[in-house]
Amino acid sequence: QQALDIRFSGGTGGTTYSQLGQGGTEAAGNHDGTTTINSARDIVFTAGGLTGDYAQLGQGGFGSPGNHSGNIEITHGGDLILTGMDVTDQYVIIGHGDQPGDSDAGNSVLGHVTVRTGGNTTVTNGFIGHLLDADGDSNTGDILVTAGGDITLSNHIASGSYDSPDDYTLLAEGDIRFNTSLQNRNATSGDINIAAGWDGMTAYNTAAFTAVDVNAAM
Repeated sequence: QQALDIRFSGGTGGTTYSQLGQGGTEAAGNHDGTTTINSARDIVFTAGGLTGDYAQLGQGGFGSPGNHSGNIEITHGGDLILTGMDVTDQYVIIGHGDQPGDSDAGNSVLGHVTVRTGGNTTVTNGFIGHLLDADGDSNTGDILVTAGGDITLSNHIASGSYDSPDDYTLLAEGDIRFNTSLQNRNATSGDINIAAGWDGMTAYNTAAFTAVDVNAAM
């Protein structure tokens, strides 16, 4: 059977969000669960036009603090397109957490995120990975994003809000374009591994690739 598209779109009325996962707007509390997509053509998440019109795959949501956990695994043959309207209220993420810029004191996010895309991956005003603000307790889990085409990141939410002791890896058979920053605020561990022109098969390891640590203390 032919795989078709998966599309999630935020609305236009304010807090009219679109989410695949547990939580939602002002759904405070702990949320746990595994999310798996193993057959699709294109996957498209688009935020709406007003405050709280976010789109998310993962646990949590706008105004939903708590401890959010569970692995996320996506494998599909088409393009992955994440398009937010801004990086605060109308964002798009694949990962756990709530909106950036609020307080996450006492909260944690946990789980590996693996996204394997056969085509291009394009992220604008969004993020692949968990969101936890600087006062949060812990952000753990490896992030792996692979693409059979290009990876393009524009106005990435994580330019100043990502802090994890685990690895963040981008592998693309085509180009990797950064129209933004990708930083890890964790000063002790958590590598950022990037390889363009990837062969589509080799798993990232220091024997096959030259590893470079990218750590930013803020």
